[in-house]
Amino acid sequence: MKKTILFFIFVKCTSLTFPINAQQIPQFTQFFYNKSYYNPSMLSLEEDASIGIFYRSQWTGYSTSSGASGAPYSQQIFFIQPIISNKLTSGINITSEQIGPSSNIYSQLNISYAINIKKSRLAFGISPILQIQGINYAQLQPNEKNDPLLTNKSNYEFYYRPDINIGITFQNPLFYIGASLQNILATPVKYSINNNPTFIIYNFILGTSKNITKSIQIEPIMFIQSDLYATSFNIGINQIYNKRIETGIYYKYQESIIGNVAMYFLKNNTLRISYGIDVTINNASAKSPTSHEIHIKYVFLSNKNSKDGTKKIIRTPRFRY
Repeated sequence: MKKTILFFIFVKCTSLTFPINAQQIPQFTQFFYNKSYYNPSMLSLEEDASIGIFYRSQWTGYSTSSGASGAPYSQQIFFIQPIISNKLTSGINITSEQIGPSSNIYSQLNISYAINIKKSRLAFGISPILQIQGINYAQLQPNEKNDPLLTNKSNYEFYYRPDINIGITFQNPLFYIGASLQNILATPVKYSINNNPTFIIYNFILGTSKNITKSIQIEPIMFIQSDLYATSFNIGINQIYNKRIETGIYYKYQESIIGNVAMYFLKNNTLRISYGIDVTINNASAKSPTSHEIHIKYVFLSNKNSKDGTKKIIRTPRFRY
């Protein structure tokens, strides 16, 4: 039975920066394209309705010591909809993740309300969530045949876990800054063979968008996550050329170097298609060296004025001031 539990723990560890005893949410390479996933108040950064998807293959080609495929992969679909004069904004994130015998579905309803303070905005957000975690016991590799804890057990076991995320964001023409708490209720996941506690995740995001020339725009960003037991630190910059081509490079502390490239299509750049890659730089011998991610987003432009009452100016589908 020890090998059964150890195998499950090992598989869960391979996808997370955080300790295994915390049931954390799936992570994405291009986190900067849907920040409301981590902080619901950051819906206030969006003026128009949009829909998008992510697909991530982590440590592509990785297999376990038994020869079974164990590389994690994740998908996400999200929708953002401003409701009242761009003060009240709603959104939905549905995320799924498969890690060996473990599955995870993470559903969020995001709501953000913003207050205009002269040329600045202060936004508050809340996100009720439902997380469905499951184990396929048929994929476990017990050391002992007919393990008593697995005998007469169905192949699948699921656990439903409700929770809440909250966040706050301050935005002005120079920068934006946000902080949030995920998994406030910290409801543990209780499987029949073991219990896994959940810890609150603390998020901090700081970024800006600046036009260097008429054709070059830069967007530096810093993203910190912590559950007070371990911390993930990301810092990097995206560059947009002629509002059509975007490239970026990021560093994930003691984990990987991240690169991404995106193209904008259609009138007013309403369609973005991007590709991101993680190159592992720490403990690479225990993993496959690269992770890959595809992201697509479409923005439904409105004819409303911008937040300050002036005629809307289209810059990029992600940042508008």
